[in-house]
Amino acid sequence: MRFDKIFLDKMRSIIRFYEELIQEYQVEYLHKYRVHLRKIHAYNEIFFQDIYQIKANSLSKLLKKVIKPSSLLRDLDLFIIEIDFFDVSFETKERLREIFQQQREILLNEIKSDAYKKNLYELSEIFSIDPLFQSDFDEKKSYEILVTMSENLFGAFILLTKETALKDLHKLRIKFKKFRYALELYEEQFYDKSRQMSTMLDLKELQDLFGIMQDNEVRKTLLESFGNEIDTDEKAILVSSFEINIANAREKLMQLKKECDV
Repeated sequence: MRFDKIFLDKMRSIIRFYEELIQEYQVEYLHKYRVHLRKIHAYNEIFFQDIYQIKANSLSKLLKKVIKPSSLLRDLDLFIIEIDFFDVSFETKERLREIFQQQREILLNEIKSDAYKKNLYELSEIFSIDPLFQSDFDEKKSYEILVTMSENLFGAFILLTKETALKDLHKLRIKFKKFRYALELYEEQFYDKSRQMSTMLDLKELQDLFGIMQDNEVRKTLLESFGNEIDTDEKAILVSSFEINIANAREKLMQLKKECDV
C-alpha cells in the first residue's frame, strides 16, 4: 500500500471526528481525534522520515501545531473528571472546576478558529497532492526500522533508574507510544506475512505507567501556576497526592524493569 492511501484513510477519520467535536463537544470525540492525529505523527516520524527527511520534518511541524491544543484540552478534561475525588473542600473543588472550565473554553475556541482549521485541512491536502506520498509502504524496510527501534527502546528502558528525571521518562514515553502505533500499522498492513514483530515489553502496561506519571506531573504544574487562587493548604494536599501517584507508578516501572533484567 502507498503512504498517501494510509495517511488519507486516517485523515478522513480525523476530519470526521473534528467536525463532530466542534459541533458537540464530547471527551470521546476528542480522544478519537487525538489518537488518529498521533498515529499519523508516528507513521510520519518512523516510516516516512526514513524516505524523505525534509518533507517529514515539515509535516511534523504542522502536525504538532494541530496536536498541541488537543493535548492540553485532554489534560484539562481528565483533571475536571477527577475533581470530585480529590480530598479537598467543596469550595476548592468548585474553584478548580471554574478555572479549568475557563481554560477549556479558551482551548475550544482555538480549535474552532479559522487558523486551526486551515492547518488541519492543509494536512489533508498535502497527502492528496504531494507525489512524495505515493511511495510504497515497504514491508521489509518497515520491519527493519521497527526491529532497530525496538532494540534501541529496550536498551534505553533497562538503563532507567529511580533517579531518572520525569522529563526524560516523558521523552521515552513518547518514543514508546510512537513505536506502538507504528507496530500496529505494520501488523495491520502485513498481517498475512509469516514474519511477526515481537517485543520484550508489555507496551500497554508500560504506557499506562508512563501516563500516570506524566498526568500527575501536569496536574502539579497546573496547580502551581494558580498562585493564590487556591487555598495554600489544600493545594499542598493535592500536590502531595500527585507526588504519591508519581512515586507509586515509578516503583511499578522499576519492578517491570527488574523483571526484564531477569
